[in-house]
Amino acid sequence: MVQSRNKELDVALELFNSELEKLKLKEKELAIVKRAEKKKADAVKALQDAEKNPDLSAEEKEQAKAAWLKADDDLKRILAGEDPLPDEATPELTENEENSDDAVEAEVQEQVETSESDESENDDQEKSEEVENRFNIDVDGIPYDAKFIFEKIGYNLEGSEIGAAFGLAQLDSLEDNIKIRKNNFAKQTQFFKKFSDFIVTPAQTKNSESAW
Repeated sequence: MVQSRNKELDVALELFNSELEKLKLKEKELAIVKRAEKKKADAVKALQDAEKNPDLSAEEKEQAKAAWLKADDDLKRILAGEDPLPDEATPELTENEENSDDAVEAEVQEQVETSESDESENDDQEKSEEVENRFNIDVDGIPYDAKFIFEKIGYNLEGSEIGAAFGLAQLDSLEDNIKIRKNNFAKQTQFFKKFSDFIVTPAQTKNSESAW
């Protein structure tokens, strides 16, 4: 089916706007999850501090535990695609929950250890960005930036629909673009031939045609 250039551009723009809306929605969802994760981390820290504080009453410690349980439940609901319960709907602690101090403390400790591990990983990542740690990779006697050395082959080669749409729209001007590029190359080659003692101008490989 033949389409006009304007039609293809319209399709490209429509796809672009669609992808943009998806990205905005994804960013919003990620922001909600991050807020919930931070709220839970803050609740874990508050509960840990409450358990260590001898000046707090049993009621205040139970409130800290309830806040942690609420934050944990909210995060699970959000990750499951559900809305968190409103703050005023926080349920009262049941007898089983009141008797689960050991389980709660174990999870709190796990959260703290995870947080400390994350901080350690962040420190390692920051150190890896230092110049002396970036350019310390040697490949066949050539120093390389460590950020561009990969242990496994990448597979991020899938073309997007928006990229395909723009590519189709550009096909109409492909021949003109090739002619312009060849003309520019010929002018530059002619100019730099005057400096052949210092510059080697590129030449087209035999039996090939380049658009330069």
